[in-house]
Amino acid sequence: MTIEVEHIEVVVYVSSELDVEAFYKPVLTFLGFSLSHQRPGFSLWISDSRRIKLVLIDSAARIFGDRTRHLPHATRLRFRADYKEQIQQLFVLAEELGATVLIAPHQYERTGDQHGLVFQYQGGAMLELTWKGGLELGNPGGVQIYPTAARVAEQ
Repeated sequence: MTIEVEHIEVVVYVSSELDVEAFYKPVLTFLGFSLSHQRPGFSLWISDSRRIKLVLIDSAARIFGDRTRHLPHATRLRFRADYKEQIQQLFVLAEELGATVLIAPHQYERTGDQHGLVFQYQGGAMLELTWKGGLELGNPGGVQIYPTAARVAEQ
């Protein structure tokens, strides 16, 4: 039996709805996501492939009542760029939007021709964009979800 993933949904808590407009909207648009649904304290973004869904929730909103929420930085999303130049383009955009760059654009020493960038906005989810040489241009981007060091320490 083969089970195919229909979609992956990731919840990201944000500091405020202003963060969605000021930061996440331009970054997610750059990464190929489209806004599908929005209401106060909540927005749903869907990737071009429709296999990745990101739910942005205002951490101050009581969308799910008083249930305890996950830490806002418990997730690291890793996207694959189609072109190496996209690493620098996203770096410039992230800086313009006030993100904290955790790892500036660089070449990974241990993996050869692979380049990457890691950043986050106001303690939210860490976002990473990588490019690996030798992949065909136009290769559809992917996402990998890694627990952060803080989350691993909890386990």
